[in-house]
Amino acid sequence: MGRATVKFDSLAAYEAYRARIRSDPQAQENFKMAQTKRFVLREERTFVQAVDGAFRLAASTLGSSL
Repeated sequence: MGRATVKFDSLAAYEAYRARIRSDPQAQENFKMAQTKRFVLREERTFVQAVDGAFRLAASTLGSSL
């Protein structure tokens, strides 16, 4: 299992990135290879938004109950 967190300034910036990737020959080649070798069996995307005042705070400052 792999995870990645990627930040975009807006949904429009994300959509522009996706359009560029779809039209890039190297990205298309990478995608075909990953499909052939079955590198990705399932993909899920979740969109989150930073909470003002909480971004980049250490977990201990957020009142962890562990």
